[in-house]
This record gives sequence, structure tokens and C-alpha cells, in this order.
Amino acid sequence: MRGYRWSPVAMLLVAVVGGCAPESTGEDRDRKGLCPEPWRTYPYRAAASDIRFPEDEGAHYVTDPSVTMEWWYAIYHVHAEDGREFSIMATFFMPQLGLAFLPFNITDVRAGEMFDTSTWGYLDAVEGSLDLTWTPDELQAPPSTFRHRRDSDGNLVPFGYEQLLYWAGPSADRSQALHVVIDSEKSPYLVGGDGYVTIGESGDSFYYSLTRLAVSGELELNGETLTVSGEGWLDHQWGPFMINPLSISKNSYEWMAIHLDNGDEYMVSTIFDQQNRTHLEEGFGSIGWKTAACGQGITMNHSIHRLAYWHHAASDTYYSHRWRIVVPETGLDVVVEPEVEDQTVAFLNTTFYEGRSRVTGTANGEPVTGLAFAEMVHHYEKPRLSVLEPQAGAVDAGVVTVRWAVNNPDDGCPLRFNVTVTGAGTTQAACTDVEGDSCTADLAAFSGATSITVEGRSVDGVLSGSAAVTVTPSAR
Repeated sequence: MRGYRWSPVAMLLVAVVGGCAPESTGEDRDRKGLCPEPWRTYPYRAAASDIRFPEDEGAHYVTDPSVTMEWWYAIYHVHAEDGREFSIMATFFMPQLGLAFLPFNITDVRAGEMFDTSTWGYLDAVEGSLDLTWTPDELQAPPSTFRHRRDSDGNLVPFGYEQLLYWAGPSADRSQALHVVIDSEKSPYLVGGDGYVTIGESGDSFYYSLTRLAVSGELELNGETLTVSGEGWLDHQWGPFMINPLSISKNSYEWMAIHLDNGDEYMVSTIFDQQNRTHLEEGFGSIGWKTAACGQGITMNHSIHRLAYWHHAASDTYYSHRWRIVVPETGLDVVVEPEVEDQTVAFLNTTFYEGRSRVTGTANGEPVTGLAFAEMVHHYEKPRLSVLEPQAGAVDAGVVTVRWAVNNPDDGCPLRFNVTVTGAGTTQAACTDVEGDSCTADLAAFSGATSITVEGRSVDGVLSGSAAVTVTPSAR
């Protein structure tokens, strides 16, 4: 078993695990006071929802056998006193076959690098309030925790938390630790309107988010300890569903959590079926929002234009990698783009993408900027094409219809097609930038063995494939 360096933050983790938590009530962190209803008190239950706080912030899988998946997903965008920026993702997953997955990943924007420390261990989760303790296989390492804070009288601080994370690498120059105090600045966002959603063919889920968190504390990265502060987002999801990055999953998805500088937050989701189709119907994604004034909305009347794709060579996996998002109802029109190219996360025999992204565009005609986390679990493939018409052999030496099919279509990657004709050392373009599945080609200038090639390409050309058929033009 390897040894660990006990950094100042690591020792602080152990101290807080032992019970030395801050006594802040969280009231001073409700800086904007935007949510009109008296939500910063326990117990709390939003209208038209079965989700109750604090009890539903705790674990459900422990005693409810119908809960087949549960997770607590936290992301933070923080800056250090010297101006450096970091984004952090930490997710506590319900154990599967006895082990729990905990990705604790840090993106260092200035360095242009994401440190993936996804590991497996053991999760001790409590019912009734948020109280999670995750212990890695390497038992010499301190545990990671995520829990409610308590005031000096021992009462839970409503929507106030503390997270402590630790990871140490096999060498002295690789370590990570985080100790942050967290308070929600807005009442819970109930996903789907009432906090209960269908996830494609993968099941149903209770689901709420705290979309704007005030975060402050200390970050250790590779031996350096920094005081940091910023904003975060928390998702808690549980129920009779099962979805993951593995190919056996009934659905895959793309998801984003967006913080805008005007105070709005957006949740963007697209769910794909096993045939890589999306559907404009409940259960297959939507765009929801929490406004600066604490209003909540959701729509399926939106568009997501994937502007670029990226190849992760190590896993030979393709992801969408730049997006334009338009929501007519709120006047949102923004482009989201990763700030660090490779932010992939290892998971068993595959990967998914989870990374900090920059947001620019407009909202109701006014310029906005922001930050996002883009979670890409959907994998793309190079298109595989077949030429359906004409068939190989003799054809008329004139205008022919060329028709093709994509054998692995993907709604997330619309293709454009070029058709070329090659014969006797000459190549001519028959049609260019076609959106459909057919066009015409003039073979009058060709004789003998002639190749008709159809190429399909993504908007940026990263994903491409082709198919060809050999014909022999002849006069009637």
C-alpha cells in the first residue's frame, strides 16, 4: 500500500471529519435575497412537489429497494486570490456491487489541463439529511465527505453544506484536496417542474438542483494550497432508473449546467435512444432555467446546434465539442465552448466528457457571458454509408439519380454530402453540400469503369465517411 503526504489541507480534512465544522448559519450568505417564498428554513417543501427538505437531501437507496441509482453531483467554478481560475467536479455515486464511484476532477484553466482522479471506494450515506462519507480503497488516505453544516446549537443550517475531498497520487508531486463551505443563494430548482422526470427508456427519477451556490474555502493542487471562492451547482437525483456511459445503457445523453453573469442559470439536456435518435417529447431532454429573480421555467421549444466535434485519441471516442443554444421563450442565444480540450473522465472500459466551458452570446438582445459544465456521455461514430442507386454495372451515359443511406445515423450529427464522379483520370463534382439523401450526376462525359463516390461529413469535417459504386456508362 502506497504512502501519502499529509498536506495542510489534508490534515484540515481529518480535523473537520472529526467534528470541527464552521458555525456560520448561512444567513449572511443569502446575499441577494431574491427568492420571495420563505425557503431558507427547514422543513421546506415547494408547491406541487413531493420533494421535502432536508429529508430528501439524504440518501434513499439505503432502505428503499426501488432506488436503483442515486447521485449527488457538485460542480464549482472558483478563482484564487492571484486570479487563477479552476473548475471542480465531485460526484458521489450510489454503490453498485458494493463499490461507489467518486470522480474528483480539477480543471486548471491557466495550465490548460484537467486532472482526472476518478476512483472507487466505499460510501456511507445517511438518511434524513445530507451526510456522505466516502472512503477509498487505499485506507491510509483520509475520507471524502459531503454534509450539512450545523449551527452552534447542533441544528442543520438550511441549504448550507461543507465538502471535503482528498486524493493523493503515486508520486510526491501529485495531490488534490478541497475544503469548501457552501450556501445556496436560490431556492431549489425542481427539474421538470415538479421534481420528477422520465429518462428516456431508462426509468424515472426524483431530481432537484441548487443552481447558484456561494462557495469559499481552500484548494490544494500538486502541493500548492490556495484560498478560493466562487459559484457552484448541486444536483441530487434518485429513483428507479439506470443510466451510465456504458454501451449497454438504454440511453445516452448530453447535459450542461450554465451560469450566466446576468444571474440566470440554465440546465440543458438531450437524451438519445439506442438508435441515436432524439425525440421532441417528455423524457428526452429539455432546457430549464432559474432566473436572476428566482423564477423557474422549462421548454422543449429550443434548438441545440452542435458546431464542432472532437476525437479523444486514447479511447478512440468522439464527442460534440462546441454548441449554439437558442431558447426563444427567454431570448437566449449563446455559444458554449470548452476552455480546455481534453476533459475526459475514465469510467471502467470507457470514458465520458465532463468539463469547464465558456459561454458567450445574448439574452433578450443584451450581451451575456458565463461559465458552464458540459457533460457528454453520448459517443459519436464516423458515418457509415451505402450507395443505394445506381447499382454497380451498366448505366445510361447521361443523367442518373444517385441515392444513398447512412447506416448509423445520429440525430446529434446532421451530415452534408458531396458526390463526385471519377473515370479515365478525371474527377468531377456532381453535387456539393447536399442535406438530403439523393442528387443527380451527369455521366455523359464518362465511359468505361466509372466510380461514383458519396461522402458524408459533419459540420466541421471531423466526422466523415464515404461509400462508392463502380458503373459503366453506355449509350442507349
